[in-house]
Amino acid sequence: MKKQRKRIYTALLCTCFLFSTASVPVSAAETEQGEMITLSNRSGEAEVSMKDALTSALGDSNISKITLKQDIAISDTLTVNRAVTLDLNGNVLKMTGSDSVIKVEADGDLTIQDRNTTTQHTFNPHCKYQFWYIDMWELDKDGSEIVSGGVITGGGGDQNNGGGVLVAGGTLTMAGGSIVGCSARSRGGVYLAYDSATGKSGTFIMTGGSIIGCAAQLGGGVYVAPECTFAMATGSNIHNCIANNDGGGVINHGTFQMHGGTISACTTVAFGGGGVCNKGTFIISDVMIKGCTSPDGQYASGGGVRNSNQFTMTGGTIGDPDNQNDASSVYNTSSQETTLTISNNAKIHTNVTNVGILNADGGEMTGKVTNGNEYGTGTITGSEGAAGSTEFHGKVTNTGTIRKGTFMNEVINESSGTINGGTFTGAITNNDGTVLDGDFSGATLNGMLVITFDPNNGDQPSTQKVNWSKDGAALTAPDPVPTNEGHSIEGWYYD
Repeated sequence: MKKQRKRIYTALLCTCFLFSTASVPVSAAETEQGEMITLSNRSGEAEVSMKDALTSALGDSNISKITLKQDIAISDTLTVNRAVTLDLNGNVLKMTGSDSVIKVEADGDLTIQDRNTTTQHTFNPHCKYQFWYIDMWELDKDGSEIVSGGVITGGGGDQNNGGGVLVAGGTLTMAGGSIVGCSARSRGGVYLAYDSATGKSGTFIMTGGSIIGCAAQLGGGVYVAPECTFAMATGSNIHNCIANNDGGGVINHGTFQMHGGTISACTTVAFGGGGVCNKGTFIISDVMIKGCTSPDGQYASGGGVRNSNQFTMTGGTIGDPDNQNDASSVYNTSSQETTLTISNNAKIHTNVTNVGILNADGGEMTGKVTNGNEYGTGTITGSEGAAGSTEFHGKVTNTGTIRKGTFMNEVINESSGTINGGTFTGAITNNDGTVLDGDFSGATLNGMLVITFDPNNGDQPSTQKVNWSKDGAALTAPDPVPTNEGHSIEGWYYD
């Protein structure tokens, strides 16, 4: 009987142990510093409340998702070199040192999400950035601006690149949360870099969340280096960022794709592209850029967009259609590679200055357009094979060349301007410019035409000014009649 009682007792103990193990939802792992990482009963997930636990969890390849349980302050950059998800959970991840908050290395694949979007954090929007003395946002319990949900903040200080997030050849997907008040001495609150050691380029996919109140010398919000890619989708936004030089919201040397989202209220202090300064490939299909500003001048124009390479709009909007004073103007600079293409249902509601190539393949422009200026000669033309035509609803002043477009308002063709195509339905005034072709059947014609008679015999051509009219103008043949030995003149023809 004693042996039997012992066997029953042992069996009962085993049963109780198994029952207890199955009913406990969480356990804890201890870091070297003695802090605790709370492990979820869901495999591969962890909840952390202190910096060393967060660092340890990022380094543990068995953990695929990390959730912040409370605000965490760090003094050293968090490095990501594997696939992992970080859930801010409505909390603040703050850098107290002078480096980036997060660095995603070449093998890193970080997803940032935020399941608690209701917690509010206050910021002072007028904190003076120490190097350039420009406004940026700073976490402040007495601040006037509210950001809801999880926040990454405080990065930068004297750090050169990517005060908030440095994506050095890896991939970052931002599905939620906000990067707020991060700064860089040189480039970007967020900086995408090419890793020469591995040959990998940084990629940032923004499907949600915000980049707010960041500051830098170049690319206050985002700096995209050559060969890197940044993509925005509906629900994401970049706003209130500032640069001392180019690109208050974004400066792009790589590829930037905007399939949704908003860039707003960004600015530059000294140079151009308050919203966007593009020196790479920029593609917009559905987005709004509004309320952005920059100073005036050759190198400082383009409150909304300053383009120096390839900028393509197949949809989306630049400028607030409900605000006639929106300063988000567009400046298409003068270089052989500079092309601005607008098509489909894209709309630009602000003023446009074109001293490069403007492909008018569709869409609408409702602001004033200046084609050519003292810094270069602009060309309004079309992409090869493009059937659509952009509608110009605002006044157009031309000192360059017009080959395509539907011009529904006033057009001024100055003396250095050439019209060689397009459809005109408003008033058009020619101030001694050149008119070679175009549909003027629906236009009101004003001004003078300069008719050039070229004798084709080596003598200098002669000119006559006539009133430009749909009824035509009477011309008087040059006197004396030009001569050419061995030939007789039969008359004049148009070429």
